[in-house]
Amino acid sequence: SRTCRSVDAPDIIDIILILIGFKCDFSSEGEKYEESQNIFVAGIEIYSMQVRSEAEFTNVYPFVSDALRYDHVPDAVTEGGTPIRTISSSGVSCAAFSTLVSGLYPPEHGVWKFSDLLPTDAVSLYDLFPGECPSHQGVLALTDARENAVHYSDVHEFTDRLGTVEEPFFVLDRELCTHGGYGFDHGNSVHDPDEQVFEKSSDYWDDRGTDEALIHEDYIRGADLAAERFEDRLDILRQRGVLDDTLVIFTADHGEALGEHGLYGHTNILLAPEVVE
Repeated sequence: SRTCRSVDAPDIIDIILILIGFKCDFSSEGEKYEESQNIFVAGIEIYSMQVRSEAEFTNVYPFVSDALRYDHVPDAVTEGGTPIRTISSSGVSCAAFSTLVSGLYPPEHGVWKFSDLLPTDAVSLYDLFPGECPSHQGVLALTDARENAVHYSDVHEFTDRLGTVEEPFFVLDRELCTHGGYGFDHGNSVHDPDEQVFEKSSDYWDDRGTDEALIHEDYIRGADLAAERFEDRLDILRQRGVLDDTLVIFTADHGEALGEHGLYGHTNILLAPEVVE
């Protein structure tokens, strides 16, 4: 395999099946999981055969819109690939991202809190791509755990690197405009620069309170911005001439509560989208 080098192909395939949401473990007790289990098992069998026999790619590029709900993925994204409804491994980003890159669930990779690091004996996509692996707004559980995981907080520096990183590459891109406070980017409104500015997330919640309509409007605005930025990233890959050789995945680390049962936020909300190209 061009992407795996000295690593056996099934290793990277297993990780990618986790990344796109097919290898879900529904071993928990209760009949309510039975129907979902049958659906996902069928998905594993069908897609794994397609990946092993048909798909050829040199690079892997997941775009992770933090806390984006499955039912709020913009049409601009779903038109470009196959939408899949999946369940996240955790409602906490550090644990969910560790699963995305390793194919391991939290009891296996051991990342439960933001001070935990992905163990060196947990094979991840960082280990399968020996070169620099740029990461935008990455979690410390990954960026501090692998020497080749290079973190970029500045979006311009990151996109410049996306345009030059050598193939084969694994690039992890995290977008925060669907994370509370919704629709706001690094303290600035993404809708209108003249609107109110929130310095931190708690200020947003203090201002919005439980105004469900306004919160929902903000969230949709954030989702639309995530779609715009995703397309901007694809343009970079397209201009480089590497898009056709890249497995592109638009996903989320977990879902979000937007007033259901009086809840907001994402600690225990696991439903997440994936769109595969």
